[in-house]
Amino acid sequence: RAVAGVSILAAASVGLLATGTAGAADSSTQFDNLKPIKAPSPCKNDTGVSDDTIKVGTIVPTSGPFALFYAQTLDGIKARIAQANEEGELGKRKIELVNVDDAGDAARNVTAAQQLAEEDKVFGIITESNAGDASGQYLNSQKMPVVGWQLGLPVYGTYPNYFGMQNANTK
Repeated sequence: RAVAGVSILAAASVGLLATGTAGAADSSTQFDNLKPIKAPSPCKNDTGVSDDTIKVGTIVPTSGPFALFYAQTLDGIKARIAQANEEGELGKRKIELVNVDDAGDAARNVTAAQQLAEEDKVFGIITESNAGDASGQYLNSQKMPVVGWQLGLPVYGTYPNYFGMQNANTK
């Protein structure tokens, strides 16, 4: 589940990087030598995965003082998911996003993680919050794949289910 989750969540969060790398390389030839890979297994038994949908949670502050810093992050995630769905990147499956606002607050971050795992039953989580460390222990106990921009948070170097966009060393 974690490896598949990383692939799905990493693809979903590429939109976060797109604005900073536009025009960095000549995209007309950089992918010419790629070889097709075997399609992944259907993942039928994983929470948040059905025959036609993969449910992915996001924890992003959309209210409170930190919303100013993170609101565009959620817009970027949504745009990248829309593109993946439109282009059929996951075959017949579409990614469904469920965002929970933690307002950058540690207690609300834990509650958001619990809601996404227990009530919304997501496959994995994209998190972009200054309070992201708060839910680390809980999400690790749930074996929930988590991806995000590391923001220097220690959780990315503590738990093996956390995959950052920057280097992070886990135990």
